[in-house]
Amino acid sequence: MGIDEGLRIRSLSNPEKKMSKSVIDPKGTILITDRPEDAAKKIMSAQTDTIGVINWDWKLQPGVTNLLQLYYLFGVETREETVEKWSGHTRYGDLKKEVALRVQDFLADIQDKTSNITDDFEETVLKDGEKKARMTANDMLTRVQKAMGLRR
Repeated sequence: MGIDEGLRIRSLSNPEKKMSKSVIDPKGTILITDRPEDAAKKIMSAQTDTIGVINWDWKLQPGVTNLLQLYYLFGVETREETVEKWSGHTRYGDLKKEVALRVQDFLADIQDKTSNITDDFEETVLKDGEKKARMTANDMLTRVQKAMGLRR
């Protein structure tokens, strides 16, 4: 899922630019807090091109390629499998629908999981994290002090 490669998800409304929460581009950016159906609408209105054939080509078809990238990132297929599946198809709407479904499922799942996080759980995670950070910091401080001759 893109772990071995650099990814740059692009704006749905302007695929020449990256998708960014800091850029005011409400139609081009999907936020983790977007309602799944709103995200689907954004995808369905994503910019494509007039070529009319689906291909993986960042230069000639950045909008279509961005949709293909989203398709495989939110699925189980590799990039190669995605390209093989969709290359040559002529209906951009079909690709958009499939991407929209995947993103909707992802958002619904993550929002459901985060809605179940309680204050007690958050506090436990923070305390555990603080404990681990303190142990790591103390170990590092001891090593630095020894290296500087301040400790045996």
